[in-house]
Amino acid sequence: MKDTVKVRPLRPYEKIKLHPLKKLRRNTVNSRNARIILIAVNHPPNRRIAEMAVCSVQWVRQIIHRFNDHGIDGITWYASVADTHRRQRISAAEVISSPSFPNSVSRLVRVGERDILSQHR
Repeated sequence: MKDTVKVRPLRPYEKIKLHPLKKLRRNTVNSRNARIILIAVNHPPNRRIAEMAVCSVQWVRQIIHRFNDHGIDGITWYASVADTHRRQRISAAEVISSPSFPNSVSRLVRVGERDILSQHR
């Protein structure tokens, strides 16, 4: 089995986001995952990355694959950074219930972004 899974080259905005994420004390999962990616940029063997990050080799491979496929959103423990920012930007929301279909359909209207999301139960 091949020991090294290569990380794709980091984009400039990813470097900017990964360094503060690495220093995050309140979420150790995100901190460890960011540290794994930043160490893996120099292409050491996955065994050495696992020793430095105090985790298993399989976990290192899994995090590198997630980062290569999905970027920072793939390695963060919470839903995603973009969703968090979107929730903060929503200025007002109202739930509209349809009188013809009570409790079956609800629509969330996002006033700030002008998009309508439907949720069917």
